[in-house]
Amino acid sequence: MRDTICAISTPPGIGGIAVLRVSGPDAVNIVAKILYPPVKAEKFKPNTLFYSFIKDPDKDEILDEAVISFMKAPHSYTGEDVVEISVHGGRLVPKLILELLIKQGARLAEPGEFTKRAFLNGKLDLIQARSVLDLIEARSRRGVRIALEKLRGKLSRRLEELRDKLLYLLKEIEARVEFEEDVPPLDETKLKEELIYVKNLIDKYVEEGERGALYFEGIEIAIVGKPNVGKSTLFNKLLRYERAIVTPYAGTT
Repeated sequence: MRDTICAISTPPGIGGIAVLRVSGPDAVNIVAKILYPPVKAEKFKPNTLFYSFIKDPDKDEILDEAVISFMKAPHSYTGEDVVEISVHGGRLVPKLILELLIKQGARLAEPGEFTKRAFLNGKLDLIQARSVLDLIEARSRRGVRIALEKLRGKLSRRLEELRDKLLYLLKEIEARVEFEEDVPPLDETKLKEELIYVKNLIDKYVEEGERGALYFEGIEIAIVGKPNVGKSTLFNKLLRYERAIVTPYAGTT
């Protein structure tokens, strides 16, 4: 990962602010090339903001004013040097600035590549990386809470404890096989109890995961019945507002 990537981090469309993110070893130098007045790399102090203008150096044209923030490796989301550029939102200006960054040597990031780099640099494990998408796609406050708990490492710590427990039991068994005469006999009853305990925890976590998936994937439910038996009325009652038309005429909905 020696190259430097860039992307527009905010959703496309009209808005007050758009944020562009640049991550990689040359992030500071690339961004410095499009700032006006010219800014030296020394001005990019970690965890601080400064005001500047974005200028197209080829056309000698100011594109927008901006607020620049810098996170120095490894203390950033990706674990690399990261520069974020906050400009006015809109369909054109962020795109023009993105093109400038690419002209100065950055590469357009692939979908999810910032999170991929965070994983490869040890900032996130696989579960935490997945939880970023879960947090974005959450459809309820409960879903947000579940995703945030995973992002903060709750599930990872649980699985790490299970792994340590299983490795300990495996070592106990292997010790009796390799050094049968040097270690006391294995308490098979206790071993069985420990394995049952681990299995029950795994079953519990799987069940919680399947139940938690409903907060992100939702459930498809069909309301089926003969005409004019109250399907639309039931649908509206469940939603608590008038979403479906209710009439005495069959076939309306």
